[in-house]
Amino acid sequence: ASFSTRPENEARAVAAFEALLVGLAERPLPAADVDRMLDRARRRAMLDGQSAVSRAYTLGRQLYEGESSPLAIPLAELERVTPEAVQAAVAAWLDPARMVRVTQ
Repeated sequence: ASFSTRPENEARAVAAFEALLVGLAERPLPAADVDRMLDRARRRAMLDGQSAVSRAYTLGRQLYEGESSPLAIPLAELERVTPEAVQAAVAAWLDPARMVRVTQ
């Protein structure tokens, strides 16, 4: 996961990210959150072909972020995401006690 912030807000950003990880581990992800993510992906897919600037931005992000880029995941695969699938991934992969946090 990544997000941008001002350098002076790094501590707040780290705390928010850690709270998100702990929250995912402690309670199920609401279906509304998954729906919001899918709606955002559908809007992005709809707008991707609208302008040369949009296509260039999308391509640049995909190249910079590589295989882990959310832009590299086909919409059909995103639409198969369920709250239960998110919780299974959290249980299998997210252990805040063992994870390494990198901020830049």
